Amino acid sequence: MSSDIDGVRRFVRKSPLFSARRLLFCLSIVLVLVLADAFVFHLRGIETTADIATQLAIHTLGTYLGLTLVALFDASWQW
Repeated sequence: MSSDIDGVRRFVRKSPLFSARRLLFCLSIVLVLVLADAFVFHLRGIETTADIATQLAIHTLGTYLGLTLVALFDASWQW
């Protein structure tokens, strides 16, 4: 289990600042969550495709920014 987590960490943190793989990773995770919310859970009140696109853009950029900050400061932190 630990090696799987380490593999995901290396995949996401390959580039410290700009990474297309990190963006695709964030987009895929957020897409699954937004679609699950829209069609199953109905927590955010997503009703139209414009709502889905808005939520997708906001949460993808936020997740990407968070992972980018982690990747930038990860070199100096020892876990």
